[in-house]
Amino acid sequence: MDKKLKIAFFNFTKGTVQRGAEVFVQELSSRLKKNHQVDVLSDPAKLTGRWPFIWRFYIDAQGVQ
Repeated sequence: MDKKLKIAFFNFTKGTVQRGAEVFVQELSSRLKKNHQVDVLSDPAKLTGRWPFIWRFYIDAQGVQ
C-alpha cells in the first residue's frame, strides 16, 4: 500500500528573505516531494518595517494593527 500524502507548508516570507525558517521549509519540502504531494504557500507582499521594541516580544507590526 503506497499512499502519497498531501502536505502544505505556509511560509509567510518565502521568496522575500532567506533565513532559517525559509531554508528549513525549502529543504524539507524538496525532500518530501520525492514521495508525496507538497505545496508551499507564501505571501508575495514585501515585509513592512519592524518596530524594535515590539518584535522582541515576537509580535510583528501587522499583528498590532
